[in-house]
Amino acid sequence: MVPLLTSSLPPKLPLAIRPAAQYKNGNGNDNSPSHAKPNSHHQLGPGADGVHMECDLAVEARGRAGGVVQRVAENYGMYTVQWIDEERREAQPPRTVLFFKKPNERKTMHALRDISKFLLRQYPTTNIVLEPLVHDELERVDSELAARCFTVESAGGANQNGTKAQEQEQEHPDPPCLEYTRVADLVIALGGDGTLLHLAKMFPYEVPPVLCFSMGTLGFLMPFDVAEHAAVISGIMEPPFTTTTFTPRMRIQVQMRDKDGERAKLFGRETGVEDDGVEHHYVAQFMNELLLHRGGSPSMVTLSCQVDGEFFTRTTGDGVIFATPTGSTAYALASGGPLVHPLIPSIQLCPVCPQSLSFRSILLPPDSFVRIQVDKPGHGKKGTTGVEVSGDGRVVGHVGEGGAVELQTSPFPVPTINRPAHRVTWVRDTNELLRWNIGFHTPGARDEDGSASESDESEREELADADIERKMGRMLTSRRMSSGFGCDSSKPARRGSKGGDLEDHAGGEPRG
Repeated sequence: MVPLLTSSLPPKLPLAIRPAAQYKNGNGNDNSPSHAKPNSHHQLGPGADGVHMECDLAVEARGRAGGVVQRVAENYGMYTVQWIDEERREAQPPRTVLFFKKPNERKTMHALRDISKFLLRQYPTTNIVLEPLVHDELERVDSELAARCFTVESAGGANQNGTKAQEQEQEHPDPPCLEYTRVADLVIALGGDGTLLHLAKMFPYEVPPVLCFSMGTLGFLMPFDVAEHAAVISGIMEPPFTTTTFTPRMRIQVQMRDKDGERAKLFGRETGVEDDGVEHHYVAQFMNELLLHRGGSPSMVTLSCQVDGEFFTRTTGDGVIFATPTGSTAYALASGGPLVHPLIPSIQLCPVCPQSLSFRSILLPPDSFVRIQVDKPGHGKKGTTGVEVSGDGRVVGHVGEGGAVELQTSPFPVPTINRPAHRVTWVRDTNELLRWNIGFHTPGARDEDGSASESDESEREELADADIERKMGRMLTSRRMSSGFGCDSSKPARRGSKGGDLEDHAGGEPRG
């Protein structure tokens, strides 16, 4: 069966975006400056089809003492989004929905079938687009449904086996599909955090609003439960089309240069589109982090860092990590970096095993231009191997001595849709999923006020008492061995209330 191809679909709808901000005073009353109220459409990005990050801060000069007052919006960093019918100039539901899931996984395939059937039944004019591998998988499971879904033509002209395609992707990933950027109004991700990272790499430029359903192991970036998909999708597809809010998750834009200053192609590509200024085979976007590492070399590397053209630092060690706020809970966190809220735009510089006790993570402003030059690469068995550059778990390439990596905040964030009437669930997820600041003796999560529950508190006290008993027992044994005194085997020792041996070490006899 010949699948429906996306080349027959119309372009995506333009977006109307408003800051979801209300400036309030201490009494909760609206106290917004007239220019800060979201009362007009803000078309962001080329052709209004992109999402760019802005700062929701109201700064105004006050006549009193000529001071400056800065107010932070209640929903700082959040935006509402609408899909606009160009002819009628009014809001309408998304027209084309693109699905992403892990290929050859039964659980996510069942979810994709259920959500696709719901969309086509409730909103029959909706176009559903699938990746080629996922379309092939659906055709084996439900050929009737697959016949109603669109896909793009695979790179080889024919779809490949899932395992073989995944192996090829690890070696030489396919270039991002510009067709997805052209047609998709809404993206639905089914799986774990890795699914969202895979989704992000497929969009080298603007990313449509992304609706994430958690079906993976952790799901830190996936706020919705797949069991509530009907209610969540209906809230987006039905009027008044004003309740959908998203958070633009920052990405890092990266390019590499050789020792002569020439740009190097990424991911081992030998061919690509002609130079158009921001071509995706020379420039890549990463949602979590960029890593410069010694790779397979057993020796350390030396790197020099410049920020906005000025020398910043020089480090010798295993490498450095540049993480986004989203990536602050990933590799950077394991390397000793801080947790950064996704609404705090910044670039985190985090060293990996530096040859210095004073080199700690630091946050750079989001408008920083960072250049990392390789002063001394690692050396392997076959000579100089260069510094390995990877992003979001994928090897980008290698940079030799004198080469450099340049990075800055990408103008194309990933807009992830929030739960209705909720801010970003980062605080809740940090406590419940990452179990941040949960003590070793606390078996459960804390109450809403941050304190441990009564059952957890009592169990923690019992564990603490048992721990004290063990420590006291070890101390008594150590003292007996070091002083030469011990229990007389002919006289049984008395037991204390906690079961410990209470002995009089001054006379070596059990106390009466």
